[in-house]
Amino acid sequence: METTLKDGRNYGIDALRLFSMFLVAVLHVLGHGGVLEAAGGPQSAIAWLMETAAYCAVNCFALISGYVGYSKAEKPWRPANYLRLWLGVFVYSFGITLLARVLRPEQVAWNDVLKSMLPVTTKQYWYFTAYTGLFFVLPGLNALLRGASDRELNRTVAGLFGVLSVYGTLVASKADIFQLKNGYSFLWIAAVYVMGGWMRRNSESILRRVTTAGALAGIAACVAVTWGWRLLLPSAPQILLSYTSPTILLAAAGWTLVFSRLSFAGAARAFVRSLSPAAFGVYLIHVHPVCWRLIEGRFAWIAASPAWLLPLPVLGCALGVFAACLLIEKTRLFLFGKATSAMQAVRAKRRSAHS
Repeated sequence: METTLKDGRNYGIDALRLFSMFLVAVLHVLGHGGVLEAAGGPQSAIAWLMETAAYCAVNCFALISGYVGYSKAEKPWRPANYLRLWLGVFVYSFGITLLARVLRPEQVAWNDVLKSMLPVTTKQYWYFTAYTGLFFVLPGLNALLRGASDRELNRTVAGLFGVLSVYGTLVASKADIFQLKNGYSFLWIAAVYVMGGWMRRNSESILRRVTTAGALAGIAACVAVTWGWRLLLPSAPQILLSYTSPTILLAAAGWTLVFSRLSFAGAARAFVRSLSPAAFGVYLIHVHPVCWRLIEGRFAWIAASPAWLLPLPVLGCALGVFAACLLIEKTRLFLFGKATSAMQAVRAKRRSAHS
């Protein structure tokens, strides 16, 4: 059964948020870090297996948004939540760019600094740009998730999966007929949000039907099919290695089921609860254009490792990126929390002085 506690939190889903962001770091070490390009022979096969296994990370994040966004009772829509998120994005977008301009003016122009002040408009972070569109339609999507009958919602989710994922993938080598951009789009993130909300609404019945072992077997099957397609048909269009691919989407759904069952207590619960809010900061820091240039090709040396050993340096380097960025974001959240508390105390004193 699902392990949602009295405080309304499912700490397994919080843990999935951290796990998903770690997988994002794995993807970037393998891809942008140069491992996939440099590897050959069995090393290439292992590297692509890891890439395939981690590819569901972004869909996991979007499913989580829908999963935690759903509630039986209507919840207030708070633009202030978006503004706080935007402020965190702005701090890294503008702050890192300005710092790079001061330290390496030959690499960063003032025009780059100006662009960094508009992270949504310039699409500096594609996921945040897509989420911005999603946030402003959340009242309607949440009303759909709450108010639609089971039959209506089931048909809607089946339609989204069948048309956008299955059919969209089948014709992807010919044309992007729905403008999904392989999942790098607001439309896809919104569709996966609805699927995540549907999973939460039907969590009890789904978890009765699908065991943890069954979900893990399904994940393994999805990864095997996607990886096998690339391994056995290297000249064929790699339509399955996409965020919109049904195998990648189903793998993300499988991980959501697995983690929703996890329970944490004591120090482990406190650890997960403390770090989970900082997960998105890992993405904001290491994919910033300045940091992105530093990562480019930096991990190609891993491709020279023996095939059986290759996963260890990949996971180790990804963990290093993940932990360093997590620490930075955790520090930012702590400082912002202190600043917010101080401002609230000042306002309280002013109100008491005028009363």
